[in-house]
Amino acid sequence: MASKKKGAQKSSRPKKDIAKVSRWLHIYLSMVSFAIVLFFSVTGLTLN
Repeated sequence: MASKKKGAQKSSRPKKDIAKVSRWLHIYLSMVSFAIVLFFSVTGLTLN
């Protein structure tokens, strides 16, 4: 019984790792994208 529980935990671990990495990527890519859009909007307003 104990070996089955360890196997179940091992199979769910990669999913948690993928979710953690994808969450991290989403947060930081969103912040970078927002900074780029904000930069273009500010320069567009000031140069026009």
